[in-house]
Amino acid sequence: MKKFNKKGFTIVELVIVIAVIAILAAVLIPTFSSVINKSKKSAATSAFKNALEIVLADEDAASMGSTDYLFVKDGYYAEYTGNALGATTKGTAPTTYSKTPTLSSDTQSDLSKTGVTVKIK
Repeated sequence: MKKFNKKGFTIVELVIVIAVIAILAAVLIPTFSSVINKSKKSAATSAFKNALEIVLADEDAASMGSTDYLFVKDGYYAEYTGNALGATTKGTAPTTYSKTPTLSSDTQSDLSKTGVTVKIK
């Protein structure tokens, strides 16, 4: 009787392992992409809040809150209308905001660090 020295894996075992890995990847990739999108939206919202604080600090007391602003970053935008920052939305920003606000050079420098573009109506 011959005794076989079995070393390594058979082709069937390798194919089964590859199939299991493919199934796991098919299930996990959509989950990871939704987590990444939520993270990007959260980062944009945070940047919009920081930019809003910077802009409102620069705004003079007479016009405080009377200007509507549009904040845009990385394909997301949010509108500030009077007293509230709207929801962060992904997509093309409204074209009704076409002007660049007049801000001090310090404010413009601070805004450029956030990566947010600010527009007014």
